[in-house]
Amino acid sequence: MQQKIKSKIFKLDGAQGETLISYSLEHVVNYPNTPINFDTLDLTEKIADKSNLLKAFHKVKANKGAPGIDRVTIAQVHSNIDDVLEELHQSLMDGSFKPTPVKRVEIPKKTGGSRQLGIPIVTDRVVQQAICNIIDPLFDRNFASGSFGFRKGKSCHMAVKKAQSFIEDGYKVAISIDLQRCFDMINHDLLINQLRRVISDKRVIRLIARFLRAGIMVDGKITPSTLGTPQGGSLSPLLTNIYLNQLDKELEKRGHKFVRYADDILIFVRTPRAATRVFASISKFIEVNLRLPINTDKSKISALYTSYLGFRLKCDGQISIAKENIANLKNKVRFITKRNRAWSIKFIIKMLNSVIRGWFHYFKIASAKRVFRELDSWMRRRLRAKILK
Repeated sequence: MQQKIKSKIFKLDGAQGETLISYSLEHVVNYPNTPINFDTLDLTEKIADKSNLLKAFHKVKANKGAPGIDRVTIAQVHSNIDDVLEELHQSLMDGSFKPTPVKRVEIPKKTGGSRQLGIPIVTDRVVQQAICNIIDPLFDRNFASGSFGFRKGKSCHMAVKKAQSFIEDGYKVAISIDLQRCFDMINHDLLINQLRRVISDKRVIRLIARFLRAGIMVDGKITPSTLGTPQGGSLSPLLTNIYLNQLDKELEKRGHKFVRYADDILIFVRTPRAATRVFASISKFIEVNLRLPINTDKSKISALYTSYLGFRLKCDGQISIAKENIANLKNKVRFITKRNRAWSIKFIIKMLNSVIRGWFHYFKIASAKRVFRELDSWMRRRLRAKILK
């Protein structure tokens, strides 16, 4: 293996070349049936570069977010940014960096229940973003064309439009697969195996593994994390895409038409009979090969219409808005325009605009002029009643 690396990576003479070769060999992933990608042997140096760390901090700052278990805010880190980046650089280069356990937070879902988030401390978020800056391009170029979630240049609208094109091409039966707590159930060993196929710098593999196993603090007690990639950090969406890329490649190999946005999966076939067969075989692949449980109550086969990312896709190819999203908007408007609420009209209008603009911008690709017109009239009546009172 040394001769192979000497010939393919380094073409230096004398002691300098020998030093670089031995230094590189020390950090090469040595694992059976794992290829060595020579352009990924120095990823740690790129991640720990201060300019990359500073870029990562600005991204974390732009995303805002709450402090982790150390209660240190983004503003506090910013006030001492030079020393923080120097310390991160040194700890990443000498391998002493160890992530802090994440803070467990539960947020309610619109559909009921709650979603568990893991909030890392600010400096851990900076390191996670620094890792993403470097390794994201290495993996993204191998992702399937049907994957749209958390990717540069991809969006929810593009996923919905792609699904619409499949329906218009005659694939009118949709298989909706719901992965039960996907982010919390990802198998660490299988994920690390996927990382090793691309990354040959074992220092980076070790660093990501430390983040995965950093632990979770719940009610003041730290519990180990043996499964999952806690939502809340920059790494979680990328690692989930890397893990589910195995499913994407399997669907491509079988010639299926599909779209996936994170863990929201739609597969399109021509007949209900084919849908039953495909659903059974793909479910088996997910449960056996990926070791992810499927929520059979929410997974379904639909030939008339299907809901996806808040939109309703009809069998004729039209895009409308799911009824539950219209109901959610109305509930927000009712809360803001409640008659006995002691808010000024100016403040109420400001609150309404912030809600309405985001909602209408998201659903602007839907063929729903009548819905928009009715909502506009209804909101005007609510506001008029508030003004009159």
